[in-house]
Amino acid sequence: MPHNKALNLQATPAGTPLARRPLAFRYASMKPLRTIALTASLFLSGCVAPIPHTYFVPNPSDGKPVRSSSCGYLKNNENSLQRQFGDLKITVSPDYPSDKRLYVNFFLTYPSKDITFNPEKVEVRETTKDLVLHLVDTRVSSYGPDRTHPYTLSVTLYFSLTAADIDSLRVALGKDALYVGGQEISLEPFRFKQNTSTDLYYASINC
Repeated sequence: MPHNKALNLQATPAGTPLARRPLAFRYASMKPLRTIALTASLFLSGCVAPIPHTYFVPNPSDGKPVRSSSCGYLKNNENSLQRQFGDLKITVSPDYPSDKRLYVNFFLTYPSKDITFNPEKVEVRETTKDLVLHLVDTRVSSYGPDRTHPYTLSVTLYFSLTAADIDSLRVALGKDALYVGGQEISLEPFRFKQNTSTDLYYASINC
């Protein structure tokens, strides 16, 4: 069988195999690769920084305290209340975006799309001042169901009050607020107490 010369590595200046090149040249060639790898590693792993954190402490008597995000604050991260009734799971999460104005998110899952949610029938009350908050905007999104996920409905209610105006919250579903499978669902209120602390915040591209 004839020797295949096309597989031989030619020792030309531009094509010298890495194994034959001087050590200093190989080290210089690898430095940019190491820098890129280190940068990518830090970017993917995220960063941790201590910052002031204003959040809501859920009342454990009203459901299971859970975190609303896989990233976020490392210590005080359980800022939501979750309840499950058969195939229905509902999670309530009050929080603040960057402008410090309150929003309350409802996250519901059910095997089918047979969920009717009316934001106008939800009452959010500041209990320390006995003040019913005025709804200023609503955002609704949904997806599914598919072979691996149930139907998911997310409803976010926005209010004009800021963190400085709130101490305690009571979130209640009034009459005709929620129907699942053609039946009205009546739930006890979800209660939260505002707190401020310095916490470690974790951010990552994977969240």
